[in-house]
Amino acid sequence: MYFVIAHNNCANADIIIDIGENARYANVEYRRLPMSISYKKLWKLLIDKDMNKGDLQRTAGISASSIAKLSKGENVQTDILVKICSALKCDTSDIMEIDIGNGLANNERHGANG
Repeated sequence: MYFVIAHNNCANADIIIDIGENARYANVEYRRLPMSISYKKLWKLLIDKDMNKGDLQRTAGISASSIAKLSKGENVQTDILVKICSALKCDTSDIMEIDIGNGLANNERHGANG
């Protein structure tokens, strides 16, 4: 039988305890939940400001590889996001969204018997 005892959105993980039949032991399991990052808001903001990716690279002082990572929806370091926000005078919520997936299946969360 599995029980979810904590959910931490920042760490993007569930902590699960398997109590076992006689409750004399508990196994703790740590699982990563699927998460994706979207920078669609950034590209829309650039259009609104009549800027392209090259303009963003120069204005924010970031590398071409950072622009490529952003274009692919890959993770970038926080300082890159700060430079972009400083250059565009906006907040991180104005340039990105985090989509945390559904995570564990219902039977894994509450045991096979629900």
